[in-house]
Amino acid sequence: MASRKATAAETKLIPGPRRLWTFQKVGLGYEARAPEISTWIRVTRIKRSGGDLHGQVRVSTEWPGVKTIDGVLHLARFNLSSSTTRTSLAKALEARTPGMDMDWLHGLEVICQGTMVAEETGQPYEELGVKPITRTASGYALEPIVPGNVAAMLYGPGGSGKSIIALAGAMSIQEGLEIIPGLAPMTKGNVLYLDWETDSYVIHERIRAIAAGACFAPSELTYRRCIRPLADEAEEIAAAVAERQIVYMVIDSAGMAMGTGGEYGDSNESTLRLFDAIRHIGITAQIIDHVSKQEYRNGKGKTVGLLPYGSIYKVNLSRSAWEIRNETTEDDAKARIALVHTKANDSRLHPQLNVEIEWTPGKITFGTWEHTLADFIPDALNAKARERIIAYFRSINPAHARKSAIAKALTIPESTVGNVLYRTNNGSFTKYDDGFGLSDKELEIIPFRREVRPLWPEDDDD
Repeated sequence: MASRKATAAETKLIPGPRRLWTFQKVGLGYEARAPEISTWIRVTRIKRSGGDLHGQVRVSTEWPGVKTIDGVLHLARFNLSSSTTRTSLAKALEARTPGMDMDWLHGLEVICQGTMVAEETGQPYEELGVKPITRTASGYALEPIVPGNVAAMLYGPGGSGKSIIALAGAMSIQEGLEIIPGLAPMTKGNVLYLDWETDSYVIHERIRAIAAGACFAPSELTYRRCIRPLADEAEEIAAAVAERQIVYMVIDSAGMAMGTGGEYGDSNESTLRLFDAIRHIGITAQIIDHVSKQEYRNGKGKTVGLLPYGSIYKVNLSRSAWEIRNETTEDDAKARIALVHTKANDSRLHPQLNVEIEWTPGKITFGTWEHTLADFIPDALNAKARERIIAYFRSINPAHARKSAIAKALTIPESTVGNVLYRTNNGSFTKYDDGFGLSDKELEIIPFRREVRPLWPEDDDD
């Protein structure tokens, strides 16, 4: 028997619109949306078990007259691979939405098929090495301490000002302003502050104080107080990042964001889970962490600073790491911070950055400061020439310098400088084509470790 085309009248009898559903990835999950009828189906927490793909399905609608709980029609675990499960849920949804005239089975097919294909396909293969590749964002998010599109670390002892520096950097990106001299925002966009350490009141007050010190009215910064490890919250956070168009996040701090490694896990496992979650969320991340007493040596075996607390994977997986040193003494009217670049993947180590912080009621102001010879030798004018020349390299921080420049800076005869520099048996200096510099042996010595006072006496974990 020959088939015939359905008439226009018969076509109208087909229940519900069949071409409304659109499919897209949202955060770490997927969504099928029917915008014309304000309805969507989202699948998150996707896992494969026993050969089937499972996830948490959330059906939401704003259709008038439909009974929901805060807009959610259905929320449950769901086997995306099962046809029986789809049919059963479609019937249940139809029973709960009389008069809506919705083809729920078609919507479930869209979300289930789309999710299964996307999960099986994974990321696309690319051909590299010939055609030019350009990034959609700058090489830096916050130059020079946070590269774009990756995770970077800022670590130091309690009371050293880590959270203040990270918050001011995030506000720089939010506002498109260079709040801390020398830390330039290379992109502008919404930021997210994930906080395991304090609470919304503390961060709010700091935002207002930083804005007052820089003389601008702050825009709203997205904040979330976190309790569970980041890996457990990655689904929701990734969805919020997509919906709010967030480009930059601060994780304060790594220890709490890592959580524990489970019954048989360790700090390495927790660190890997943390960075895996950051990679899935997919935006630039500034991680705040505490410091250990263990020295960090670069690929050439030189000591460049101390390590973050816990797993070495923190430094290995970060594309850039900066140690923050509080160099504020009781004699300093303002706080003095040193940012020391200890690890870089895609660039050379950057020279030390010196940041000055002044607190007044309701205001935080940032500036810069410089070392003096007296910071390194107590009696600079009466010290031996060798000690003064070493202190010159430590304080002025040049890679190389000529005898004449050193003599002029220290107001000692150039002949005296030459006699010291050419005494190679002391092992402190090395001759280069463009002058002299500290030897590798001298560079391995961490030059500056003073007894300091906390910047935030009431908050030692800052």
